Amino acid sequence: MTEPPLIESERRALRDLVQLATDRAQAETEIEEQFQSRALKAEQKKDADEQSVIIRFATQKEALENEYKKACQTIDTHSQSGRKPLETKHREERLEIIERYKQEKEAEPRIKKPAGRWPRFSKATRMTRKRS
Repeated sequence: MTEPPLIESERRALRDLVQLATDRAQAETEIEEQFQSRALKAEQKKDADEQSVIIRFATQKEALENEYKKACQTIDTHSQSGRKPLETKHREERLEIIERYKQEKEAEPRIKKPAGRWPRFSKATRMTRKRS
């Protein structure tokens, strides 16, 4: 017996649908595998780039710290070399001033205090002095 064309058409459509579902499931699997592969590669590249940045940062940081230390040493050396002559000059000037002070002190006549107490003024004398 031959089947009516409608049933034949439905069976053909059903076979096509099953084939399409099978193809779709297979394509989904392939797509998922490709996605996982690309995601893994991207993650590995990100990790490698991150390590590269960390290494570059550490290298640059170390170079800058060394440069900073060298600059500090240069400044300290320059400061010390400039400071010694200034300290020597300061010491010499100070000694010269002290010596000059001693000489001037010895040269000036001394004011002698009168014996006893200074004269005291009476209250009336003080008051008249204030008014004048």
